[in-house]
Amino acid sequence: MLASEAVVVNADLMPTSAVVKYPRRPIAHGLLALCTLLAANAASAAGDCDAADAVSLVGQAALDGDTLRTEDGREWRLAGVLAPKRGDGARLPPSRDNQWPHPPERQPSSPADAARVALKALVQGQSLWLRPLGETADRHGRRIATVFDASCKALAEQLLLAGHVRVYPTPASRQLVVAYYRLE
Repeated sequence: MLASEAVVVNADLMPTSAVVKYPRRPIAHGLLALCTLLAANAASAAGDCDAADAVSLVGQAALDGDTLRTEDGREWRLAGVLAPKRGDGARLPPSRDNQWPHPPERQPSSPADAARVALKALVQGQSLWLRPLGETADRHGRRIATVFDASCKALAEQLLLAGHVRVYPTPASRQLVVAYYRLE
């Protein structure tokens, strides 16, 4: 038996290290190589905006911090992240020197508003690449997608780095969350 330390994803979708034991057989070596390849593809899946399944659309509006509407009228939810909602009750600390691109009288009063404003700045009137995850819409008619800007940067990653959203693992976004946890 060979033993090797590998990074695996546990039930909470958190990366952990574990000792993996496998017999010296060609099948086991092939499976290990396949797992390594899949992990590498999952890590690079977030940056692949020009894939064959990517759709080019123009953003129209941000409905909240993690949902957008494109000019064709469809609504899309960012895969793997969750923004605060207005009913959460959280408030931004009062400050006169908030760094918002709009006048102080129109500054967002909650994290939900701040997330929506940040997504609006990334989406409104911009060319976007969308990679839908799955073929079906949720109960609100939204499709889940990984969304990229014109320079092929994932919007979810930009919002994570700015602190407007948090990682929200779902079965559809399982391949993205490992990279998103590193950014969070």
